[in-house]
Amino acid sequence: MKRQLVIYLSIALATIGIIILVTSKAPLVSPNTRNPTPKTEVRRAILYSVTDLGTLGGTESDAYSINELGQVVGNSLTPEGYKHAFLWDKTKGMQDLDPDTKLDLYPWNINNLSQVVGVSELGKDTDYKPSFLWDGTRGMRYWSDRLLVDINDAGQIVGQFDGRATLWNNLNDVQNLGSLNKKGEGRAGRINNVGQVAGSSYSCQKWPCGGHGFFWDEETGMTDLGTLGSNDSWVYGINDLGQVVGSSPIKGGFYGERRAFLWDKTRGMQNLGTFDDKDSYARGINNLGRVVGRVEDEPFDGVAFLWDKTRGLQDLNNLIDPQAGWKLARAHEINERGWIVGTGWFNGNKRAFLLTPKVIDILTTPPF
Repeated sequence: MKRQLVIYLSIALATIGIIILVTSKAPLVSPNTRNPTPKTEVRRAILYSVTDLGTLGGTESDAYSINELGQVVGNSLTPEGYKHAFLWDKTKGMQDLDPDTKLDLYPWNINNLSQVVGVSELGKDTDYKPSFLWDGTRGMRYWSDRLLVDINDAGQIVGQFDGRATLWNNLNDVQNLGSLNKKGEGRAGRINNVGQVAGSSYSCQKWPCGGHGFFWDEETGMTDLGTLGSNDSWVYGINDLGQVVGSSPIKGGFYGERRAFLWDKTRGMQNLGTFDDKDSYARGINNLGRVVGRVEDEPFDGVAFLWDKTRGLQDLNNLIDPQAGWKLARAHEINERGWIVGTGWFNGNKRAFLLTPKVIDILTTPPF
């Protein structure tokens, strides 16, 4: 009996030892050893929601500028066929800034005090009034002797007076900003909130002669921005750091291959590139150095882009829901919150749009 008990205990202990041995080595012979389960990582990405800003009763609309309050200005066809200036916000929608006018209005810019400046084209059965200033208190005011193109938060306005690039510290204080040639011709196009101005001026004394972009401030006066290799450059935007954006041909004269550029005092003019060798135009820049614009696909159409120094040039159509029904053709301005306005095609109709960024998490599995 004792012998049998000893045999039984020996068998039991041997069995337990085998179980322990197999259990301890099991992970080392797992069938997943060669192909372990990959670890899932989370990558943050910025995509955009698209808002259709609508129209003033006509068939199409364009958006040109946005302030930090999210107010957008642009123009829209009316049922009568005029292009009227609008102010849009998410509470009130689209407001006609001059419902009775027979002018086609282009409200280029709006500041954070909701003051709007722009220019006009001759409408039907009316006198020509080339520029305007609108605010919520006094409404619309027109001038026939000046062009008003941009306004900053201090109320300083830039544009053109008597063929010269001009700064108005108020509407009665006219300051000639000078010129890049002796003729004095030029136009100021943008002003930032520290009073620095960007625009264009002829750069030589006789034709053929291109207009060069310029940067101006009180300390240094007018600086020639140069070109990307041809004989002209156009300026469209400036931020509070004095960075300027625009477009310049890289070859072929005035109408050669154009490229969007970013200029600053340290690095000069930088070519921002393009898609498929098509002309590109940088239109707006915020204080983070993010640039928006368009690559021209055909006249009055194109592909809206966003550029930054990390990701380079990105097609904004790749950053929206592909099922949204939009083709984003032109991006005109970007504010400090990253909101972008411009013009696109929505279900085949030309529409002003607002893009608002949203951060999403994308689950990715990196390769091994």
